[in-house]
Amino acid sequence: MGAVFVAIAHVFRDFGVSSYLKREATINDEIIRSASGLLITSSWIVAATVFLSAPLWGALFSEPKVADVVRVLALGFVFIPFGAIPEALLTREYEVATLAKVSAVVVSIYCATSLSLAWLNFGHMTMAWANLVNIIATGIAYRWIMRARLPLLPSIHGWGRMLNFGFGNLVTAILKACDNALPDILLGRLGNPTLVGLFSRANSTVNLLNTAITPTIQFFALPYLAKLHHATGNMDREYLHASSIIQCVLLPALAGIAIMAPEIVMFLYGPQWQGSIPVIPWLCAVFALPATFMLTTAAVTGQGRPYAVAVPLLLTLAAKIGGVLWLFDSTLIGFAKGLLLGQVIATPAYIWVNWRYLSVSPISWASNLLRVAPPIGVAVLLTLATKAAWLSQLPVLLSLIAAVILFSTSIVLTYLLTRLPIRNEILRVGKLLLKKHD
Repeated sequence: MGAVFVAIAHVFRDFGVSSYLKREATINDEIIRSASGLLITSSWIVAATVFLSAPLWGALFSEPKVADVVRVLALGFVFIPFGAIPEALLTREYEVATLAKVSAVVVSIYCATSLSLAWLNFGHMTMAWANLVNIIATGIAYRWIMRARLPLLPSIHGWGRMLNFGFGNLVTAILKACDNALPDILLGRLGNPTLVGLFSRANSTVNLLNTAITPTIQFFALPYLAKLHHATGNMDREYLHASSIIQCVLLPALAGIAIMAPEIVMFLYGPQWQGSIPVIPWLCAVFALPATFMLTTAAVTGQGRPYAVAVPLLLTLAAKIGGVLWLFDSTLIGFAKGLLLGQVIATPAYIWVNWRYLSVSPISWASNLLRVAPPIGVAVLLTLATKAAWLSQLPVLLSLIAAVILFSTSIVLTYLLTRLPIRNEILRVGKLLLKKHD
């Protein structure tokens, strides 16, 4: 519960500085110093505000432990700027290997810290302290790697343009954070802690996809589309091309999670979380709709218009709240139906943004999506039939492995029979693998 509000507070400390660095045409030491000064100032103000307001957050949920968690999480804002600036610069230059090395080290530290604190009976404070250690370790690692490429001192000069961009980015980021936090907040107020816990487990199951795939997409999206905009001023063809590939990856994965939800939950969490299984297919549908617009925010931000998606996001929030209030019947499925209804209502607004700012017409968007549907449908039907016939009779782990192999093989084969953009990517990967093998 505390982490939900801290996630919202995170958007204030960043103030769009990282996005600004990723989308600028050129970067020099003066811009980096100005960005560091702005980020440190905004982060430290947020740190003080969050720390001092911790008792209010605890009172909101009638749980004093929330305040303890928030105070520790607030300390993280003090150290975030020291890792955020070098991370943005490395992302801008696509230095994937360097970022991967830092992630490997930091995740290992985070894991070791979490397990150690849990073993030492830190209880509800375990993840809060581990998060703080994680942030400090990230900052130290990035600063050490970038030490020769970063100017030493921050600056208060040159904030005007960053502030103008930052306000637009801030509005969008706040609305996104609210959208992410909305389910936990609404369910926390309308339901009870048990429902919140079950929904969180279901949400985490679907988010396995975001953890595995989405960071890779977002890593390249903003800097790549920004450079394309600076070079040509037109990105509609590339937007449709890349969106088709993304949809060919994300939508089948969501379908697979929906089909194998019982096995995934039993294998990862155990029978005590069976109550989360029925809502997972509905959440997959909730995630699927925004997946078709995954590049929209990065594209308009790359144009210098981060505010362009503010109206669709605001409509999404209002529609989800209305949908939940209408359809919530004290069950998780009713709650998820409300979220899905809100997402459907907001979809035309995203289509309009694509048309207005990216020159992607509704017909082009719909055609792009419909071309992906048939091969996914074939793979889904084959997997469902096979699961009903014999997969459900296997032990959980074997059933999951067999389903992944069957689903992946069928979807790749169907893609190879189409003219979708992902076909060329599959053939390219195959050639690279054969070349390495030789």
